[in-house]
Amino acid sequence: LYNIGENVDENSTALLNEIKKQIPFSTAVSFIVFVMIYLPCFAASMVFAKEAGSYKYLMYLFIFTTTVAWIASFTAYNIVKI
Repeated sequence: LYNIGENVDENSTALLNEIKKQIPFSTAVSFIVFVMIYLPCFAASMVFAKEAGSYKYLMYLFIFTTTVAWIASFTAYNIVKI
């Protein structure tokens, strides 16, 4: 994925430096915020739907968490970008 050469060990910072060049800080913060909020676990989602008694609540949960995650990540991106 990142061509950092053959002389890489656990003390090497070549990968970290390459990632810092490729991914801007504001993008990384936005991605982290999104991943921390949205609904990622399919198994937990199915348990939620069974406990709630209907799959329509799962759709509400999915739409709500995705929308909130997108808004929060958009806000974080723009705050960090300043």
